[in-house]
Amino acid sequence: MPDHIESPLVSVVLCAYNSEETIAEAIQSIVDQSYKNIELILVNDGSNDSTLEIIKSFADSDIRIKVYDQENIGLTASLVKACSYAKGEFIARQDADDSSDLQRIEKQLEAINEYGCDLITSRAHTNKGNLYPHFALESLISEKALVMGNIFIHGTFFFRKSVLSKVQYDKSFRFAQDYKFVLDLLSNGMSIVHMKEDLYFLREHEDSISVKSKNSQQECANRAVKGYFKSLSFLYLIYVNYIPNILRKPYRLSFLIIFKIFSIVFFRRRVISK
Repeated sequence: MPDHIESPLVSVVLCAYNSEETIAEAIQSIVDQSYKNIELILVNDGSNDSTLEIIKSFADSDIRIKVYDQENIGLTASLVKACSYAKGEFIARQDADDSSDLQRIEKQLEAINEYGCDLITSRAHTNKGNLYPHFALESLISEKALVMGNIFIHGTFFFRKSVLSKVQYDKSFRFAQDYKFVLDLLSNGMSIVHMKEDLYFLREHEDSISVKSKNSQQECANRAVKGYFKSLSFLYLIYVNYIPNILRKPYRLSFLIIFKIFSIVFFRRRVISK
């Protein structure tokens, strides 16, 4: 069997903005991967610190690294560009603040082929000793749970490039673009597998998007899930009529019963935890 079939090219996309304190660790975790047939697409999104210089220093010593410098356009639009540059059969995400286990690419590639899914994710540990998703949530991972909130870590995404022919990152979502992406995958009949293995280091800090832009991120997440429910018609009617009142005791039980009935009818096992 030819080598390119046994070891398909994996494109790792990393978009950075003013990440001089963490970018070197992020890049090093990718160039040191046990799986070697990769290309690392580094997009400098208009940084005004030394991020670009650090990126270029790595590119000078590793031909697998491709550097793209641009004016600041934000993460979502940068991801769309980065994915368009990808030449691999598979695309892996990596955030500039974080780092990957050195066997992450190898293990995710093996898993996505074993399960035949379109996108695969994994667990992540943080600098504050947290583990995401939490053990309790992991047992509930399903398409039903996902529409109630995002449970995946964006930096752990590993997907087939072919999905981009149907689903792209939505540039109208400045935040929660990962949540919109997975919901769009599901809307197009694609499947997701979550690996219970911890393959990613997530850095929690006060300057992270989840902290600094919490309200804006929640607004985008709400918009994403409303659009997903709307595509399921009956469930959309349940959502808009019951969710605003879910915390009101008289509605709580009726919502859970109705949602359970319709979710059984409409949801298939396209999100699985392994």
